[in-house]
Amino acid sequence: MIKRIFEFMKDHPGATFRGAVVLLIAIIILQNYESTSIDFLFWTITNSPKIVVILVSMLLGAVVWELYRPGSLIKGDGHAL
Repeated sequence: MIKRIFEFMKDHPGATFRGAVVLLIAIIILQNYESTSIDFLFWTITNSPKIVVILVSMLLGAVVWELYRPGSLIKGDGHAL
């Protein structure tokens, strides 16, 4: 049985990788599902799952990175090309 699993993993590395990624994402979601509150300046956001906070933070970080990285549409000084 174990030998067949390893043969499948060797023959289908893409499917093995996707399965591992899905499993890791599921673990992260289940571990970070409890509610939390966020205080930022004068705003308070309550009862939002930690995974939502993590994903929104990652999305905002990616947007900022794309806007200000070298070679993007907006230069580091904030002026458009």
